Amino acid sequence: MPVIEFAKQREYGVIINTYGSGGMGLADNIEETYRLGADGWIFFTERALENKGEVLQQPYPVVLGGDYLSYGKCDQVTMPNTEAVRFAVGRLLDTGVRTIAVIGASPGMHGWEDVRDQRDGTQSLRIQGYVHAHEERGLTVD
Repeated sequence: MPVIEFAKQREYGVIINTYGSGGMGLADNIEETYRLGADGWIFFTERALENKGEVLQQPYPVVLGGDYLSYGKCDQVTMPNTEAVRFAVGRLLDTGVRTIAVIGASPGMHGWEDVRDQRDGTQSLRIQGYVHAHEERGLTVD
């Protein structure tokens, strides 16, 4: 059931707001949340949060959705990107497939060292799963 229908059945409203890719992103819209009078907010962010997610510390309940760290400042809902890709690539490798292409790597990503220690960001986490699947089988990624 879609979120809006679920909320309506319980006599709640849903406010959807977007922000452009310019500026500070999520931080640009926080002031507006005070004027709209919601009891809590679900935020999605398209990039890593500055100042270790300081913007998430609000006087109302916050849940962060997406693939960037909440730094323990609020609850978070995310996809297990690394594990999901590790599993999918592992299944292919286990059937004998040895040439598996990755499409969608971040611009500027030239090698494993570029993503090895990343803890957030969809592309980096998925590349980690890709590499881990190979490493677990003693294979080297080309």
